[in-house]
Amino acid sequence: MSKIETFVSWLDEYRDVAFEVLRIYLGVGLFVRGVLFLYDPSAYLELLPEGDTGSFLASESLFYATAFTHLIGGALMTVGFLTRVGALVQIPILAGAVVLVHLRGGLLTNTNQSFEFATLVLFLLILVFIYGAGRWSLDERMDSRLSVFSRLEVWAATHHDLAFDLLRIYLGVGLFVRGAVFITDSSAVLELMGPSSAGWLASVATVHYVALAHLFGGAMMAFGLFTRLAALVQIPVLIGAVFLVHVRGGLLEQTQSFEFSVLVLFLLVLIFLYGSGKWSADYYFFTRRLEARLAQRSEGAHEILSREITEPPVWETEGDVATAARPATRTQVGVLTCPLLDDCPVVAMGANAKEHPWVEATTEEPASDWTIFFYGQVEATPEEILYTCQKCGQVVDRSSNSDDLAQSGEG
Repeated sequence: MSKIETFVSWLDEYRDVAFEVLRIYLGVGLFVRGVLFLYDPSAYLELLPEGDTGSFLASESLFYATAFTHLIGGALMTVGFLTRVGALVQIPILAGAVVLVHLRGGLLTNTNQSFEFATLVLFLLILVFIYGAGRWSLDERMDSRLSVFSRLEVWAATHHDLAFDLLRIYLGVGLFVRGAVFITDSSAVLELMGPSSAGWLASVATVHYVALAHLFGGAMMAFGLFTRLAALVQIPVLIGAVFLVHVRGGLLEQTQSFEFSVLVLFLLVLIFLYGSGKWSADYYFFTRRLEARLAQRSEGAHEILSREITEPPVWETEGDVATAARPATRTQVGVLTCPLLDDCPVVAMGANAKEHPWVEATTEEPASDWTIFFYGQVEATPEEILYTCQKCGQVVDRSSNSDDLAQSGEG
């Protein structure tokens, strides 16, 4: 097994770690936001729309409630202690921010991304509330029977893969919509960059790459088709947005573009590493097909292993390799006696043994490392076909004939 295959297998085995990393990242971000509000109350007031400085939204009581909720709730989410409670108490605040504050600024406005940022954080908090914390948490070490969310925990435990797929779909749809906005109004990209951006950033090539990457990459992520590739083409866009455009505003920027871009970049990196799950075109077209083929083969192997053989099989051969009237690209592997049956119909067919229903065309030729990483566990076109008896496990024929290879690929 290559290093790439080992890495992909490790990611699949610890897929829940992706959601754990996301929970910790989100908890730290909300904790820092609470600290920032307490340190500089003007940072809270600047997020409010103009004209609301004297309304209930700007009241001292709501300010302290928001700041301490982010502070305490973020800390609980970070360490994974009472995680669902930490997420639940912050959901009303983000829902209020979306509906009462940022929605009035307009949907998908060119320069202000506060609405999109607040909506994304609200969605993530709902996911954290539903799925709770995992292996990297204090909650994992507590007795789940004492939790008031025990029923929710049982459901989440059996649907944990769904969380990451929902996140991928949500982010893909959002990036697709943003790409559509850029396509219909190319000036929106320039407005986000700002007038002080370098000339090459505002070039026609850059604007088109950003728009098309979000449009097609977002759509591919939403459907889960070539998911890692779709995330990869958008990562440079977000790196540029973070370090070349929005870093100047920092955490105090009213539009929250810096925080939003950092969060989307973080999510894209996670999706690039972990790929898509079962709710994806990648799984339907690639992984599921391979799993079905492997399951079919394992049934034959299980039947072979379940048989009791009193003595080790002795396979008699006439020379190392028989070469009787076979094409140059096909070689029969010896004339063998079956270790399980005295009157084996496969052995009786001789040179035509590969045509018996018990014999299946198999290959150990793996897909390339990067094909496995980007597209999933797909089967590559083999260089040689092994015809293996599913009853006893012995190879009765080999072939590199192009017709046989094509026939195996169709199967």
